[in-house]
Amino acid sequence: MDKNINLPNIKHEILGELQYNNEFNCYENQVVFDEKQLLISLSVEDNAQVESILTRASIIVRNLKHYAKNAEEYAVKKLLELKNEAWLDEDEAFLTSEEFKNLMILE
Repeated sequence: MDKNINLPNIKHEILGELQYNNEFNCYENQVVFDEKQLLISLSVEDNAQVESILTRASIIVRNLKHYAKNAEEYAVKKLLELKNEAWLDEDEAFLTSEEFKNLMILE
């Protein structure tokens, strides 16, 4: 796409008002999840794809809690043992899976 094109904003009930970013050729907005602002960027190569991209993005945003829970569980499965064996400070006690999850920050 031509970088000088100004595409109109898109208003969406789940994603809010998406503004076109000419520099990166994408639509952007922020959504709130777990009291944090998360930037969403939607790359649109073909205007015919806009509706399907918006549908897919809104499904993801509606299910962020589920994805975050799965990410926490995956991190516990893959990293808790390593944390307790190699990443503890001298006076730090072994962490339970819940304690480990509480230390995680979604970005």
